[in-house]
Amino acid sequence: MKDSLTNVDLRVLLGELDYKGKHIGRIASYGSYLKVRIRGDLLIGPKFMFPLLEPLPTEHSRESQILNKHLKGLRVRDFYQKGWDRIVVLDAGDRKLVLEFFHRGNVILTDGEWKVIYAREEREWRHRKIARGEEYRFPPLIESIDLSGDSDKRTVPFLVSRGIPPVYAEEVCARAGVSPDVPWSEAPKEDVVRAWEEIVKELEDPNPQIVYKDGRPVDVVPIDLLVYEGLEKERFTTFSEALARYFTPLILGKKETPMRAQVAAMEEAAKELRLIGSTILENISFFDFLLSEVRKASKGG
Repeated sequence: MKDSLTNVDLRVLLGELDYKGKHIGRIASYGSYLKVRIRGDLLIGPKFMFPLLEPLPTEHSRESQILNKHLKGLRVRDFYQKGWDRIVVLDAGDRKLVLEFFHRGNVILTDGEWKVIYAREEREWRHRKIARGEEYRFPPLIESIDLSGDSDKRTVPFLVSRGIPPVYAEEVCARAGVSPDVPWSEAPKEDVVRAWEEIVKELEDPNPQIVYKDGRPVDVVPIDLLVYEGLEKERFTTFSEALARYFTPLILGKKETPMRAQVAAMEEAAKELRLIGSTILENISFFDFLLSEVRKASKGG
């Protein structure tokens, strides 16, 4: 089951979100998710985001307090994806909010010169460091999907290595009539490139849908895919709506709260008590015998 957005998903979603010139409203938390008020609530999670269609409870956190202090009331200058990568930037002039949707995800607030003010997770690699006071530097980016060159890799792994998500790499092969296991060096490159360009063109006029298998949602995609041919689909007017309908139940099911944890602990304790009670009932004769023996011994003493 899909639990994160691909770079293709982000490209279509950002094409629908018209936030330029709009003011940033109140920012709140919902577990590990952020709710940012911009023409309604935009829910931002570690691996996905989408405009909410229904309200979620509001919580306060240190993170939301910091972001409110620096972002609330500012006007959005731009809201864009970096190249073809899973990085989105909310540019509010003197403040920028960088959303990284890969690995465990991250939320980074910087000033207008990209100096980090706050990061949900401070991290350090050989080529960059995310920490308060440091200049934010983007990781090596997929600026464009370049399918030129040769490789010993099979076709699907090669396409994935160039920035095409796995399901779309398989779709490219299906449309080009190429086996995913064919080495890239032997693949009909013109057909593959043409199939990818066809997909990119279709993204400009989406046909959003949730894909079901055996009655359960397995994916949410912006266009028709041959790899999902024959499966049940639920179609939507916008990709934003499709994402909300797909991910909201996932969020509600996964969100951990102190009350939910307490209830889970109580349910586990109840299971253990039921097991003990069942064991006693199943061996009631034996326990009666033991009790009788204890009483006899007590009288004898």
